[in-house]
Amino acid sequence: MKKVYILISITSSQNQTLLNVIEYFKSIGISMSNIYLVTNTNDNIIKSFSINLIRLSKISSIKSFFQQIFFRKNKKLLYDMILNLNKYDSIQVLVPHFLNILSNYFYTASSRRLGKDKLKIALYPDGMLSYQPYSINSKYDPYLLKRWLVGKLIGTPFKLFNGPIADPFNVIDFIYTYLPNETIEYNSKKLIKIAFPKSDISGNNMLILGHFNQSRFQKVDLISISRAIKKLPMLKKVKRIYYKIHPRLKSSRNDLFYRVLKLDKSLPIEIVQDNQPIEMSIKKLKSSTVIAAVSTSLVNLKLKFGEDLKCYYFGLDDYVSSDYTKYYNKIFKQLKINNLVQNNV
Repeated sequence: MKKVYILISITSSQNQTLLNVIEYFKSIGISMSNIYLVTNTNDNIIKSFSINLIRLSKISSIKSFFQQIFFRKNKKLLYDMILNLNKYDSIQVLVPHFLNILSNYFYTASSRRLGKDKLKIALYPDGMLSYQPYSINSKYDPYLLKRWLVGKLIGTPFKLFNGPIADPFNVIDFIYTYLPNETIEYNSKKLIKIAFPKSDISGNNMLILGHFNQSRFQKVDLISISRAIKKLPMLKKVKRIYYKIHPRLKSSRNDLFYRVLKLDKSLPIEIVQDNQPIEMSIKKLKSSTVIAAVSTSLVNLKLKFGEDLKCYYFGLDDYVSSDYTKYYNKIFKQLKINNLVQNNV
């Protein structure tokens, strides 16, 4: 039986996770020639993938958006690839969720062309999505309608849905996960545990992570967060404090949290602006303490570095709906990701 595995990725963090999935595939004897990565990312991680690569153009500007509208290069690549999959007897497609246009389109297009008998859909870990049933309540949600319009214009239609973004179409066959006991199973037939390779970390530096959703920062008392950082017991031993701007923010001028932190001259903040996954930045910056506004990056960092890394979060009630805070609290408690404010009142 000819089998093929299609991995869908749109972020560097997802590429990092897929490295771990690929290691699992290696351990069970799957040939690397039978694995394809379909991605619009362009980072150093994918250079280490010894698999087939389908590189899509990233829509990062008005110009690139109109190029996709008129030339539809991504649509042509995906369409040709899906047609070519007909020669396989079993096709497993791995997605992080169905809220992004690429995953959504690839599933709907391949299910039409290939049939559901040979097509298997799997989820892989993407931050907290494995551990909470985050849902869209209406298929006419503005967030979805925007994706529907963009997908229609660039030739990769986005199927509207309501329900959990990880399995809105009730099609998940397998779920790859780091923490099986905490994973939302939906109607999957099997949970598959994958390993997050452990790594040591050395150094006495601190890293603060910026957040893309700046509107939520306006609801948080950032002055109190700054004071809580100063009360951390390890601060006396910290040599350098770094601030990593979110990749989707173009400048520190757009980062409200950074501007508030800079008001306190006793916190000498140094900006880090790179496109590397946070797991790589941590090692490079020798940071043994990380602070973030409920970033799901904290979950991956604790899985990778364990007790060597101290992680603190803030703003849970401001960033996360009350329907999902219990899932965050459960995972954060298990992984020892501490509440910055409660630990420093």
